[in-house]
This record gives sequence, structure tokens and C-alpha cells, in this order.
Amino acid sequence: MAEIPIEKKGGSKWWLWLLLLLAVILLLWLFLGNDDDEEPLDEPMVAEAPVDTGTDLSSGPITSLAMLTGTTDGSLVGRDVRLNGVPVGDVEGDASFWITGDDGNRVYVILDEIATPDTAIEGQVDVDAGDSVDIVGTVRSASEGAPEDAAMGTPTDPLPEGITQYILAQSATVVS
Repeated sequence: MAEIPIEKKGGSKWWLWLLLLLAVILLLWLFLGNDDDEEPLDEPMVAEAPVDTGTDLSSGPITSLAMLTGTTDGSLVGRDVRLNGVPVGDVEGDASFWITGDDGNRVYVILDEIATPDTAIEGQVDVDAGDSVDIVGTVRSASEGAPEDAAMGTPTDPLPEGITQYILAQSATVVS
């Protein structure tokens, strides 16, 4: 039998077509998929909490100490409060203290704890001047007075003079 030589045709290289397709996809993604026109920052981005400007006085929890220190007309009474890392100023008693805003104005806070006489710490929270605290509570009117079972001295102790509202804190956590 005679031998017939068979030659392979050149044909297209499949991997070359695949590489070309990947390059086209990469270019499309770079030009169409990246809508970010801003220059990259040299420093890492830090997400900032939205600033509560005080314009909406009717809904949602109060998250800005500035909103509390800037409003004394009673419009915030009944609103929930959720403050993070607020500085403690003067400490009046085992369960009452002042928090101070950047503007120097203060808000009075009463911890909603039951008095436990002859103990070093009322409840389980030890708040000292200079601490930073997270507070969850409700704005109350000073005209209502302090809660009868508040652990702020004695039940007959009056609220400080000149305040129109205070925070009755269901929880306060010292964060530093």
C-alpha cells in the first residue's frame, strides 16, 4: 500500500480568539462599568454618620447631641434618643450627670435605675466625669420632675434649676 501524506491545515488558533474576547470584555468593563469620576484618595475613606440638623423635629430617634443642646422649647419631649460617644461633664450623683455638646451647652441625664443603697455603684453603670458614653433613652419634660424611683440621690431631690428637658436613659454604656 502506498503511503499518502496528510498535512494539517493552519486553521485558527482558538486560544487567540479567547484572549481577544477577554481583552474586549476588559476594555468594556473599564470604560462602561466604572462611573466613578472622582480622583482616588490617598487616605482611606471613613463613612460619616449623617448629621441630624434638627430640621425634622417630629420623627426618628435623636442621634445628635447638638439637636438636644440647641432646642429647649419642649418640642423634643417624648422623642427617643440614641447618642454614641458623648462626653460626660459634671456627675451629680450615682445615676445623674451632664453631657456636654461641642457648643458648650449641656443636657441633664438621669439613668432609669432603681436606687440600691449602701452600694458603690447604682445599678451596673459607673459614669465618671470625662467618660464617653452611649445613651439610649427618651427626652422628658423637666416640669414632670424626675421619676419617683430614680436612683439620683433621694426621690425628693429636685432637678437642676433652669433645665426644661432631660434624658431619661434606659441604658448608658461607658465606651472610654
